[in-house]
Amino acid sequence: MLVLAQKKFNKESYLLFKKQTKDLKSTSDENLKSLFDKFEIKMEYLGLVAIEDRLQDQVPQTINHI
Repeated sequence: MLVLAQKKFNKESYLLFKKQTKDLKSTSDENLKSLFDKFEIKMEYLGLVAIEDRLQDQVPQTINHI
């Protein structure tokens, strides 16, 4: 399931977010997650999307082999 939401940024907030994501691109995923957690608040809920994703033949075996 995928949750869809949006948040409007003013120019100052957007530029700050852009700079911080650029600065953190070469660091750990945990640092990026922390940054997104700060910005992903008070978002406007838009809806949910759910699809059935059936794997093609041999995909589960290939994944298990890796």
